[in-house]
Amino acid sequence: MKISILIPVLNYEERLEDTLKEIKKNVKKAEIILLYDITKLELKSKIEELCKRLKSRYGVWTIFRINEKGFGSALRLGFKNVKGDVILVMMGDLCDDPKTIPKMLEKINEGYDVVAGSRYVKGGGIIGNTTKQRISSFVSILISVFSKVKCRDVTNAFKMYSKDVINSVETKSNSFDISAELTLKAARMGFSISEVPTVWKNRDIGKSKFNMIKESKNYLKWFLFSVFTMPSKLTKLIVILFIIIISWLILI
Repeated sequence: MKISILIPVLNYEERLEDTLKEIKKNVKKAEIILLYDITKLELKSKIEELCKRLKSRYGVWTIFRINEKGFGSALRLGFKNVKGDVILVMMGDLCDDPKTIPKMLEKINEGYDVVAGSRYVKGGGIIGNTTKQRISSFVSILISVFSKVKCRDVTNAFKMYSKDVINSVETKSNSFDISAELTLKAARMGFSISEVPTVWKNRDIGKSKFNMIKESKNYLKWFLFSVFTMPSKLTKLIVILFIIIISWLILI
């Protein structure tokens, strides 16, 4: 299978070349696409020169967007341009562990359609845990308890998808929650999901683009989506008990 790796970047990422070096150590052949959003036009020439150098050194190619940004919309653009049978999404800040990629590919070869790099299963973890990760963990636990989707890290962007999933699932999210949307809609359509442990390392250089308040609202939306469209047995039992109690209160 040919692998396409999508790496969204906003303006400048200090660890981008380090990320590419580690990818090359762990994946022998892959199409690597940088989805570069440039909103600081004074950096345009510098970024274009950087991408030329990265292409000559690592064989990557770049899709530029000027004065546009959005993790979700960038990924949709990337999905339209990939040539691989398998698509991997990962960050360019070396927070995702490239050593996990071969393990994810093994699961794809076993027949799974979506493979999540999971920080919250045995063997996974987070170095430098933050409030952002605690919210992510809480949302993923709620989804696994109250819906049929058995993925302990729904919110993590570090996922591998079969081309069938990308071609079949329509997404609308423009932010980081596209990862949850794509996973949950794929599950609803009957695509199989697996996960492998991975260790997330919070960035030690630069600043995250993650907006906690905005993304928390988005994650709540996808939690409700999972509960109402794919309720677990526990959720159904709670609803039945609620109806019985309300009916009893009305009748007495």
